[in-house]
Amino acid sequence: MAPSCSAIAIESAETPFPLTVDTSLPFTAHRCDEPSLAVEISVAELFSFFRNMTLMRWIEIATNSLYKAKLICGFCHLYDGHEVVVMGMKVAIRHKDCIITAYRDHCTFLSRSETLIEVFRRAHGLLRRLL
Repeated sequence: MAPSCSAIAIESAETPFPLTVDTSLPFTAHRCDEPSLAVEISVAELFSFFRNMTLMRWIEIATNSLYKAKLICGFCHLYDGHEVVVMGMKVAIRHKDCIITAYRDHCTFLSRSETLIEVFRRAHGLLRRLL
């Protein structure tokens, strides 16, 4: 019997050496050096990205359920399917760098917070100040 995907994933997550990901897509740079077409990354980092994107998706699905149950009023622009954009931004910039969003920013805020509990603490503190 072939091992399941989850068994393979768990075994490969403990790989001590970095993976090299090659891309054949060329980059065009303007007034800067072109980035390398090969990137080294650890399996642990890849699993961290996947875990964070999965958490973002679950939160958006839960938000959608609350919106459909009319527990969230007004507009609710969801971020389903765009999680990779936020993860790419998180990896490319420093935590102290500023980000300006227009809407669909639940996952952007979540990516800048340490935990989901921190998100709720901040929301609760903000609500206290407004009341």
